[in-house]
Amino acid sequence: MDFSNRQQEPGKKFIGLGLVILFHVLVVYALVSGLARKAME
Repeated sequence: MDFSNRQQEPGKKFIGLGLVILFHVLVVYALVSGLARKAME
């Protein structure tokens, strides 16, 4: 199988990258807010 001729839409790469970044931001926010809540108790 030769995938070298396969064309990929450039917009899909940026959408995927944006979703990955958004997911990581949400995970970090959840961790930070959870830790902050425990520290206040």
